[in-house]
Amino acid sequence: MLSNPEWGLNEVGRGLMRAANYMREHGHCKFCSSNNDGNVCLNGALFKTVSFSLHRKCIERLAQVKGIEGGLINKEDGLVEWNNKHETTGEDVISLFEQAAETCRVTT
Repeated sequence: MLSNPEWGLNEVGRGLMRAANYMREHGHCKFCSSNNDGNVCLNGALFKTVSFSLHRKCIERLAQVKGIEGGLINKEDGLVEWNNKHETTGEDVISLFEQAAETCRVTT
């Protein structure tokens, strides 16, 4: 039986999985939301896949999982700084999206 990794996720979790899949398909970049090759950064993947209001909720969840505190702007800046670090890879960002999505499982 095939399973969909988005089953059982709330709206935020589904948005995070869409962002992970988008980056997986289009590639990762740094210092811009997207480049001429179509690669995206953490924020760029969210911009391409979720609404503005859901984007904020996704940033909150990603920051919580990454341990970044403060207001929304501080959280977003912290995530952008992490994305742009030399050692941060696309797989690192995809992994963060997936880890954060897993914290959004709906229990019945």
